[in-house]
Amino acid sequence: MTRETDQMQVLQLRSARRQRVALRRGRRAAGLHPDPLDRRIGKAGRRVLRSRALQLGSIWSTALALGVAGGLWLEQNGLPSFVTEWQLAEISLPIADSEVSEGQIVQQPAPEPSPLVAAQPAATLAEPAPTVEVAASPTPEGETAPAPAAPPAAPSAVPPAAPAPAVETAAAAAPVAPLQAALIAPPGRPAWLANGVPTTVDLERPMIAVVIDDLGLRRQATRNAIALPGPLSLAFLAYAEDLRGQTASAQAAGHELLLHQPMEPEGAQDPGPDALLTSLSGRENVARLTAALDRLPQIVGINNHMGSRFTASPAALEPVLRTLKQRGLLFLDSRTSAASAGLSTARRLGVPSIGRDVFLDHQASAGRPYVERQLAEVEAIARETGAAVAIGHPHAATLDALRAWLPTLEARG
Repeated sequence: MTRETDQMQVLQLRSARRQRVALRRGRRAAGLHPDPLDRRIGKAGRRVLRSRALQLGSIWSTALALGVAGGLWLEQNGLPSFVTEWQLAEISLPIADSEVSEGQIVQQPAPEPSPLVAAQPAATLAEPAPTVEVAASPTPEGETAPAPAAPPAAPSAVPPAAPAPAVETAAAAAPVAPLQAALIAPPGRPAWLANGVPTTVDLERPMIAVVIDDLGLRRQATRNAIALPGPLSLAFLAYAEDLRGQTASAQAAGHELLLHQPMEPEGAQDPGPDALLTSLSGRENVARLTAALDRLPQIVGINNHMGSRFTASPAALEPVLRTLKQRGLLFLDSRTSAASAGLSTARRLGVPSIGRDVFLDHQASAGRPYVERQLAEVEAIARETGAAVAIGHPHAATLDALRAWLPTLEARG
């Protein structure tokens, strides 16, 4: 049955072909075109569709239509925003181990996560994870250093007889929490890396960063701090005399530099010249900060001198931290107040940041034994959480204790 069906289909096809041939011959004999008009139009259309020119024309027409549509969309909605920052994940800070000497802000080569503040081979100032609130010891009590001998060299500095910085007493100290650093930094090589001291850090060992504040005014005390084994993080006041010479000596000794920026405290203490104040506009505070930053071009970042009221105000902090972000600098929150919003605001803006864990000498009158107990607390925090940040001042007892303690870190891991 199948064979008969196939034969019938073949016969029908042949018959239809013969009919078409006969029709074409008849039309030619009559002087007409062999194909009817509708057939000719169909053939012409198929030839056009197969032509290369039409294909290219269709592609260009489609592209033009898409371009016009995209332009109209962008005009109405604007350009989309893209993430241009890269994240350095889980870095701890300065190292207190066989290869780390206490206290300098140091980094590893970019784009690897790089320790910023370090002990012996230094580690990184990094922003703590969202749950971190570290404040191991109470903040320092007020102590006034002698005023600078002469007016500052730069126009932005303050008049001659400005009093030396006083150390603000904190309202309260928060409990110690693990210090896991989730550090965010812009792409490329920001200033906190470019100005840092290159070092290799073993992230498996505890890290300790030691920062010495209030440098630049008392010249001999500053020289004694610079002479400590490093790298350390040395924080200079912008209104000190001979700032260029003093900071050059610090860098030549292998230390890193911070700007120690006066900020408004609670109470009646005077934070010093050109302090950042909550009563000033954001523009005025940024102008004061910019003048100070321009005097210290080789810094890795800033930390606050006093500032318990200013750092508790996110609105006052935001323009300051945005300026640091634009310059690629980090923020070290000295945590002179348990209510400080420094780290949370810096984290929200993507500014590299970290907070102080222990003040070494807020009871400087207690002498060297007290500082040694504080150093032991720094070590305990570093071993428990992986990293710790200590802040001290150029008091004789503090420098003596550090001079004896720093060389022992390597042997104790």
